[in-house]
Amino acid sequence: MKKIILATFTIAAFVVSSCKSETEPVKNEVENVEDSLRLEAKTAENSIQFEGTYKGILPCYEKDCKEVEMEIKLLPNKGYVYSTKRLGLDDHAIMTTGIFQFKEDGNTIVFPEVANVPNAFLVEEGKITQLNKSQKKIESADSTKFVLIKE
Repeated sequence: MKKIILATFTIAAFVVSSCKSETEPVKNEVENVEDSLRLEAKTAENSIQFEGTYKGILPCYEKDCKEVEMEIKLLPNKGYVYSTKRLGLDDHAIMTTGIFQFKEDGNTIVFPEVANVPNAFLVEEGKITQLNKSQKKIESADSTKFVLIKE
């Protein structure tokens, strides 16, 4: 009888210890998912009300002008209206429309239909900042001139 009781306790201890080791990875996976969700929520795509109209006057990338009046409307369905007017050269604004995309970082938007000029912007609270042709932040004394302010 003692052997049966001893065997039962041994089996029970083995079952309890094996169940404990299986729940640890599950708990760690749940914590990892929660951490990734917290990180995801910190991107502009998920945490900033980016829809709206952004305006400003930016330096011109073309050699034939000095400044460009720019207006970008970001729509709720990820549509956009991109409007530029070269000051002193154009009588009317040139408009481009399409669907913008968020890059993997969740903070940068790209306008695929815009060509021959930088087409990416960093989305921040109340503003968007034009990036260079390599989609990197412009690091110069004039870097503050590449900002469009939300109306």
